[in-house]
Amino acid sequence: MDLTDRAPRRIQRERKKGWRLPEGAVIVTRPTRWGNPFGVGELVRQTPDGYAKSYAGRLPPGLYTAEDGSPFEIRPVADRADAADLFRVHLLRYPALLLPPIRQHLRGHDLACWCPLTDAYGNPVACHADVLLRVAAGQEP
Repeated sequence: MDLTDRAPRRIQRERKKGWRLPEGAVIVTRPTRWGNPFGVGELVRQTPDGYAKSYAGRLPPGLYTAEDGSPFEIRPVADRADAADLFRVHLLRYPALLLPPIRQHLRGHDLACWCPLTDAYGNPVACHADVLLRVAAGQEP
């Protein structure tokens, strides 16, 4: 089996001498078009349906009610899994706009991000690149 016969995978970028991005791989970190807008520790304004937007306002973290009576929460992004899930929900909010370019440009490519592939115990670490790989393969986020 050669490289063209395997499914695209996530690659962890490295900052060490001699490391090179594999041929055909696409970088999906910030600030590229494919980067996750939700960073660990950054504030988001999230509605009960799970949809969130980056938040740079003055309200501290907490539960609030909008002028129209709808609830929302200001909270920090907890961890990489939370960031990847927020990204997934974001893609589901605008599928007709966001999914076709991912499928067109990323299908068949390995995707490179800074997130580690596994934790200290060998368990997979969540990353938005995993979401992009599913979408690029024609699946739902």
